[in-house]
Amino acid sequence: MYRLDHMNFHLRRLGVEVVFDVGANTGQFANQLRLSGYRGRIVSFEPLSDAHAKLNVAARNDPLWEVASRCAVGARPGSAVINIAANSFSSSLLPMLESHIEAAPRSRYVGQEKVEVVTLDQYIGRAYPDGLSSFALKIDTQGFEAEVLDGLGDKLSACCAVLIEMPLHALYRGAASLLSLYGRLEQKGFRCAGISPGHCHPISRDAIEVDAFFVRYDANSKPRSSEAFQLFTSVPPRMSRWGIDPTTDIGPEYQRECVSSWAAAGFKVITLNPRSEADAIASMDLPLDIVVIEGKGRPTLANFVAEMRKIGADLCGIINADCKMLHYPQTALALRTGASDGVIIAERINMVHGKVPATWVPGGYDMFLFPGKQLEKLDEPRFSIGAPWYDFWLPFALAATGLPVRHLAVPLLTHHQHRWAWTPDKWLENAKLFWRDMRRWRAKNFSELDDDLGAFWNQENLSPEEATAIASRVHRWLYQQTWRPAADDFDLAIPTIVQAFRRESETRWHVEQALASVRGRDNEAERLNKEQEDALRVGVRETETFIPGNGRFSGNLDVISIDGRRFGIHQRDVGCRTVEIRGWMDDRTLLEPAQPYLRLRNGSDSIIARLTLDNRPDVAKALGHRNSFGFSGIVSLVGMSPGLYRTDILQRSRDRLIVWENVMEVEVLDGEGFAVSWREYNEILGGPESETGDEVGV
Repeated sequence: MYRLDHMNFHLRRLGVEVVFDVGANTGQFANQLRLSGYRGRIVSFEPLSDAHAKLNVAARNDPLWEVASRCAVGARPGSAVINIAANSFSSSLLPMLESHIEAAPRSRYVGQEKVEVVTLDQYIGRAYPDGLSSFALKIDTQGFEAEVLDGLGDKLSACCAVLIEMPLHALYRGAASLLSLYGRLEQKGFRCAGISPGHCHPISRDAIEVDAFFVRYDANSKPRSSEAFQLFTSVPPRMSRWGIDPTTDIGPEYQRECVSSWAAAGFKVITLNPRSEADAIASMDLPLDIVVIEGKGRPTLANFVAEMRKIGADLCGIINADCKMLHYPQTALALRTGASDGVIIAERINMVHGKVPATWVPGGYDMFLFPGKQLEKLDEPRFSIGAPWYDFWLPFALAATGLPVRHLAVPLLTHHQHRWAWTPDKWLENAKLFWRDMRRWRAKNFSELDDDLGAFWNQENLSPEEATAIASRVHRWLYQQTWRPAADDFDLAIPTIVQAFRRESETRWHVEQALASVRGRDNEAERLNKEQEDALRVGVRETETFIPGNGRFSGNLDVISIDGRRFGIHQRDVGCRTVEIRGWMDDRTLLEPAQPYLRLRNGSDSIIARLTLDNRPDVAKALGHRNSFGFSGIVSLVGMSPGLYRTDILQRSRDRLIVWENVMEVEVLDGEGFAVSWREYNEILGGPESETGDEVGV
């Protein structure tokens, strides 16, 4: 079957009102089209009585999927006898040739039945008396494709997309050839947007049919560029990313997945690149437009703003080139409301090896959506896309023009984890640029930040420690400006981040492997007594806050399991028995291993447990230096007072104590809790039941 995500991309751009599914059989195409994200109206036609009955069952719970009365579609209204094939889907109004039977023995005719024949001109005129401005057509009629096109009459002028099965060799007597069908559509103004092999010969594996997709953009069907949701990026001419196999570079494949996911979400993608990169980008054949800019190197925000103003787009966006969108139906359409009078910011979920979701969510943003008209009020941009602090500067700069900030409270972006592309010095330099503008904007819209930043407003020149503190507080404020699309616009009431990542076929296996590495040895963490806790603090001259992503620190939680359950990305769970943890911390100034601890604390109670120090050569290799130290352990919750606990990771190295605060929250329950099955637990999360049905404690 043809790539329906590509077809759906064009259906969105063309504003298609309805898809006519001619030759529906039992509804295979319509079901796949729904899975690709298409949510508009479908009308299916099927001539076989048995297949038609099954088609009605398939469509009964979909109010926008209509099944026409049993009929065939042709060039003239009337009646005909259809030949019934043993496999059902090879049935045709035309005689079958021996070449078809040789290639597919189960396609042999086994019966006949009489059927009414209608034309699409006739049907559309009756069902849509006010007419249709644009519709798409899928034709799979086993040699009767030309007759279906002939029966459109003057309604062909509203048809803007056709997915059609065409034979490479004669299969039915009297059927139109591939060249004939291709030429007919070209003459009507359609262009071929893609071809994929259909059925193949069982011995030679040569294709005997192809599925071809044609589109027609004209003055009436092509949306004005200002109406499209423009998403800007800068695709590199060559991206390198490493998967589970460290010898295989999956960068080019991953780049294609990223750009394709944006296009499938309904965005018009535009990449800005210097002239020296344009040919390389064009050769990738990605679903995007290329804008050539002057100069060399990475485009600046000023380049993006200038191009957005030039186009005059109603809605604009900027996204980092290495972020992939999770698949939700009509994403761009659903985000229009929030971006029409505000700035939507989206955080990414890091993926270890590009597959396994990291439990910790990094403190930064990778996509920004906003109204184009606001750019006239924007201060002169100072940063390049992807540079440190640009993801803080842009939302605050737009907020200073009067837009509310809307942190998307729905997981949307994933990111293939990789080493930092900038230095601590550059991080601090950009922090000072950001802070210079923030001090100017303070009176406009950010007085509510006074409690958090009051001690810093008079600081003109920031130290690394002050910049780190500001980054933490600024990020917290942005994170608190939560916004969620309306449920009827963005059908995300049930899906969770757990569901989305379970679609990755290897994810669960890798998570279980990581859990096994923790459980596979005696790894129970020793809880410190009061004297040991006091001794931990003795001799500490410096306590530092660990903030991953500030240029000096980086880290990740690979696995968290509460009472034997995998912990979700929502960063909060309940338990009464154990917390299992595995991860790593990297400090560029730390030259020797540091003993790790896990601390759980609330207002009245706390515990500290000594974790196992793990060697992490995989992290050291990925980051390019050796200051990466892992930790793991199983911490008992038994005997703790019930309540909500915040969890920190501590590292003690000589006279320094490094604290990674609030990595998760655990609601500790009294007693043994209560047992629920995996089925019930995953229904709460919106995920699939486990294969074992084992019980877990909650």
